[in-house]
Amino acid sequence: MPVDGWLGKVGSVMADEVSFILIPLAVAVIIAALWRPLRRLQGRTVFERARREFHRQRESLEAKLVRQIAVPVVAGELEWVDCEFDDEVLYLRERGGQRFAAVVLVTLGTESEWLPATEESQRCGVAIFRFDKDHWTVDPKVYMNLTPEDVVRQFSGTMEVCFRESRRRR
Repeated sequence: MPVDGWLGKVGSVMADEVSFILIPLAVAVIIAALWRPLRRLQGRTVFERARREFHRQRESLEAKLVRQIAVPVVAGELEWVDCEFDDEVLYLRERGGQRFAAVVLVTLGTESEWLPATEESQRCGVAIFRFDKDHWTVDPKVYMNLTPEDVVRQFSGTMEVCFRESRRRR
């Protein structure tokens, strides 16, 4: 066998082995480069779906919260009879996850024989709505004397601001 033929076979075998290593390596590099943008796009898609669902369910979620807080827990406790939800919604996302929360400022008004309806009888707090997988739920209470920004500070280790919506969509 001539030397050139033998070297040609060795070179061909080595090229096959090199391509056997380089092709999967190139695929891995491409996947690694695209992973983060694809995850971001997927997260954005999930958020947009959650946001649409929040707008679709918002009135029923607010009504559910009003029903939950309308009953005094203790005798003599104030009964909240007026409840106004702000149009602005602050959306939070779990860091590194697909769970979302919507935070809405709430103004509660009371009615009591010993407390006339004045500014002092109105208190502000926040309602927190949570989205997990495919549906929204409402926390069964209003967190009094907090603003949405206070909630952001409280959850800054686990949640991050995702979007701030200033008007209610109809």
